[in-house]
Amino acid sequence: MDLRLLEQFVRVCEAGSLTRAAEKLACTQPALTRQMLRLERQLNTQLLVRSSRGVETTQAGARLLEHARPLLDHVGRVQAELDRMKREPAGEVSVCLPTSFHDVVTLPLISEVRRALPLVRLRVLEAMDAELREAIAAGVDIGVVMHDPERAIEGAAPIPLGEDALVLYGRPGAFPPGASIGFGQLRGLPLILPSGRNHLREKLARLAGRHGVALDIVMEVDTAGLITDLARRGEGFSVTPRMALKPPGEDGLEQWPIAGAGVAWAAYVRDTRRRSPAVAAVTERLTNLCRARLAAPPASIRAAAVASPP
Repeated sequence: MDLRLLEQFVRVCEAGSLTRAAEKLACTQPALTRQMLRLERQLNTQLLVRSSRGVETTQAGARLLEHARPLLDHVGRVQAELDRMKREPAGEVSVCLPTSFHDVVTLPLISEVRRALPLVRLRVLEAMDAELREAIAAGVDIGVVMHDPERAIEGAAPIPLGEDALVLYGRPGAFPPGASIGFGQLRGLPLILPSGRNHLREKLARLAGRHGVALDIVMEVDTAGLITDLARRGEGFSVTPRMALKPPGEDGLEQWPIAGAGVAWAAYVRDTRRRSPAVAAVTERLTNLCRARLAAPPASIRAAAVASPP
């Protein structure tokens, strides 16, 4: 059925006259009459009774009018939604983020996308570094990992987010609160670190070799939340980028930035999805969140410093 004919039929019924309806539709009365005859032929039934007083619906015409109005209203809503989709990003976007970003990036990102991009549906994965790289290579739209120029991710290009300091954290007392420490001062500390295939672990191994420090790794744990819980219980210390941590003292842990030790963060976007308006919109908000977090000054880094071996 031609929806334009159906709309004209409704206008004729509302006007009660082919002449008045033709004026409102900006067409001639004979042309509108031909359109109504065409609709009747399509439906193989008489819809209108014409007289000198105007037109009235037959029983079939009244039933068609009863269904036509909500049908045209629905079509109008669908068209409006499609027009809105042209103007606003829409669709599913998959994002993978470090588990340590849960409070500081992931939750704010979800809230921001729901508020600003109501037609976008997020699919979120939280994992450790190795799993994140595998997920991006397997087809996740956007992922944030520590950037290593020597470890490209096939099919995805990096967007640099900025540099981040590495921080030792654990129960208070090992060093003055907020003090900056040297890498050599990790010597002898019981460390809880991710397993060897994690980029942070590889970074620490290179730093340890450069400084001639043998790290005392008492546990390997590939869950960020468990590492934090173990550190809070006093089972050991750990090292992580500053962006991944809550403000010092907020979770019962103290933080000590490690002088001269840092990492770079990057957001990787799938090459095949880069032009998607929804992916671009989520990427923009994610990168803005990460860069703002990286630019924020440490919440309570004191001026105290601890003399450290070279």
